[in-house]
Amino acid sequence: MKQHSAEGGESIFSDGLKAADLLRRRNPEAYRILSETVVAFRDVGPHYDKVNRSTSLVLDHFARDSVLDLPVEKVEPLYRAMRAYDDLVPKTFEVE
Repeated sequence: MKQHSAEGGESIFSDGLKAADLLRRRNPEAYRILSETVVAFRDVGPHYDKVNRSTSLVLDHFARDSVLDLPVEKVEPLYRAMRAYDDLVPKTFEVE
């Protein structure tokens, strides 16, 4: 396997990992919520319709299904945790 040679901001995967690690250290409760809460994700294209259920520690919240199948008391904490994670992502790399 060849190591990716991108600088910060050129690899969403590694920038997402860095943001997740920062969240784990700075906001353990938000990290716990995102790493333990299972939500539905869906990606629809011209020749595919993928559905998955997984934890929500991801960069692409746009792929999450429009129906959030969670008890109502877990919705606000999930969105606060998602915002905390999203707020860290731009701080881990420069966007040109």
